[in-house]
Amino acid sequence: MKNFLFVCSVVFISFLLWTGCEQSAGGGGGGAGIDVTAEGNILNGTVTIVGTWAVGSRLTANISGLKGDGPVTYRWTKSGSSTSISKTATYTVKPADDNSTIRITVSREGYTGTKSAAATIGNPSFEVGDEGPAGGTIIYNNTNHSKGIDWDYMEAAPEDLGAFEWASEDETTNELDVTFSEDIGGGKENTERILDADPSAPAALAAHDCLLGGFNDWFLPSIEELELIYDNKDGIGGDFDGNFYWSSSQNGEYARYRDFTDGTKHDEGSKDDAYHVRPVRVFAYTPTPTPTPSPTTTSSPTPGPTDSPEPSPSPTTTFSPTPAPAPSPTSTSTPAPTPSPTSTSTPAPTPALINYTATANGSPTTMTTKIDFTFNESVSGLQAEHITIGGTGAATRGALTGSGTSYSLAITPTAVGEATVSIDKSGIISGTKSITLHDPLIAAIKSNSPDLSIKLGVTTGGTRTPQNVNDTFEAIHNYLALGPEVKERTSGSSEMSQGLPTKIGGIELGDYIDLVSLQIDSYQGTIDAFSAPVNYSVSGNGKILRLIVVGINSFNQNPGTGYNGGGNGNTAHLVFQFQNTTAKGSMTVSVASQPDYKESSMREYLTGDSNKFLVALINAGVPYGLMWAPRRIVGNHNGGTNELVDLVWLPTEREMFGNKTYSPNSETSANQARLAYYRDYNTRLKADSGSHIKYWTASTLIPQGNYAFTAVSDTGTPSFENVETSYPQLGIAPAFCVR
Repeated sequence: MKNFLFVCSVVFISFLLWTGCEQSAGGGGGGAGIDVTAEGNILNGTVTIVGTWAVGSRLTANISGLKGDGPVTYRWTKSGSSTSISKTATYTVKPADDNSTIRITVSREGYTGTKSAAATIGNPSFEVGDEGPAGGTIIYNNTNHSKGIDWDYMEAAPEDLGAFEWASEDETTNELDVTFSEDIGGGKENTERILDADPSAPAALAAHDCLLGGFNDWFLPSIEELELIYDNKDGIGGDFDGNFYWSSSQNGEYARYRDFTDGTKHDEGSKDDAYHVRPVRVFAYTPTPTPTPSPTTTSSPTPGPTDSPEPSPSPTTTFSPTPAPAPSPTSTSTPAPTPSPTSTSTPAPTPALINYTATANGSPTTMTTKIDFTFNESVSGLQAEHITIGGTGAATRGALTGSGTSYSLAITPTAVGEATVSIDKSGIISGTKSITLHDPLIAAIKSNSPDLSIKLGVTTGGTRTPQNVNDTFEAIHNYLALGPEVKERTSGSSEMSQGLPTKIGGIELGDYIDLVSLQIDSYQGTIDAFSAPVNYSVSGNGKILRLIVVGINSFNQNPGTGYNGGGNGNTAHLVFQFQNTTAKGSMTVSVASQPDYKESSMREYLTGDSNKFLVALINAGVPYGLMWAPRRIVGNHNGGTNELVDLVWLPTEREMFGNKTYSPNSETSANQARLAYYRDYNTRLKADSGSHIKYWTASTLIPQGNYAFTAVSDTGTPSFENVETSYPQLGIAPAFCVR
């Protein structure tokens, strides 16, 4: 990276418009030798940054026209960080500051609000492979503008955003009626066109809304831009977590993607597949005069109150990109006299940016559901899309309501903790506000859950045996029979409500029991995957044998009064499910005779006449007499429902996700429970031999006229598999209840 030396002096606001030296998302300053000064209003006065940009030199914040006599507070920050780097009127430039934007924020006791000035001084050059302004990696140099593109560099994000479907549920099989580019330079417009046609498109929205390295101008790359990422992936920060990565290039009813194991381009990606997203951004450091102002001459402000005097630079008399004249020699103790201005004019006042506060509701015991915004002036045209949520905490945005100076954004937390909020709208101050997102359910899931045998005081002796497992379940039964106080689910509430119980007495979601072994006898003559015995042990398979508490009093069992709509019912119980998959297998072998879970070979294998899996659980120490079969509703391929009463079962899509994506409309919140442990998508990830695996749910569907069953993908998102023409083998993670 090349280093440049630039001199900053005070200029009129029209010059600021020309140089574009203050940019919230990475724009550059002037070219070599151009004088640059950032200037803005502070209360009823001005704040100005002056100094020489060079390692070891000093920048000074000068203020003038300021009312009052209270103490002034200074705070210097650098682009990409909100951490203060100095709290005095001066800041000494360090080597790491090269090509950064330095900002001064000033406030005065007794006055509300703060005002800032910033200077991005320099015209840095980058090479492919260099670190970019946002902490990513430069993957394309376009400074010769050979493609007629008006930006200089493309930067790839330092990390993946996760796996997302390309289109929203209503658009997965449709062709968006807009033109898309495959070329370098087309990704940004592609992303905008996707969101114009499909505002909820997950992959494009994730890229468009992300905040990385202090910048929020990211987009989903075109297929050729995606190739640039692949070509440079060894030098790009962050692990590439997936094999397949989406581009923003559409191909009819499909979308294009790349396989990052070998770089192959694929033109027919199903828009409902969840592939990974690695966004990019572009930026320019070449200023475009708009318009070129007439030459003026100004004098430099006096140094700030905490500075020792420095020589004043000679007045600026031209905007030509040639080096500014050096200061006249002066003695070391007396500053050079300040020249009188040869011409004067009054710069147009800079409109003050609208400031705001952001406050999130919620507490450690109640979920955050909204963020309230209060502005110091009336705001119009604000939309939810203007608001970005980042940080450790994360949330999905809902509707934005309000007007004037008061707005409220509905949100659903997806991760708890400290978060940041920023608004990208003209006229509103840039930067982030800090909030805290709460969700006691997610917090409970992420707690360090213990082994129930230890929690309940069951002595395991020197060697754990099936009898120890049996003793643990007996202790659970006795504990539930005591009737400890339980937070009941709110009657009639949706599966996503706060009424989902997270604990029953001292037992919480995520607590577990490890089986000693699990031997499943062969299931002869039906499904190849089950034709051989399966024999697992703790030493060889570890957490495959871990049974997790995924639900607490999840099912109603009031005869004649409905099914499993949640609540305490009349049977206190825990729902256990295997943390990882215990085997792989086909859901069914004959669509004609087994089109639904009710008639499937899978159900037969788990708890039907063969009872292979149920017998294996009993032999592993799970007491048959304490297992409990709730009445459950599972949709069928005809759009109706089947009532099932099984001791061992696969959850439905709604039980796993809390809502439907591919399952029949007959599965509703009124007849479906929610397994509360899976509120956090990370807990839905299950493994086979150390790698995440796609696994079955019990719900059926008929996509495009074909028979299929729903599933959970290897990224924890809703999915499905067609079973009409082939019999795919997915993972199996059975569940059961103990009362």
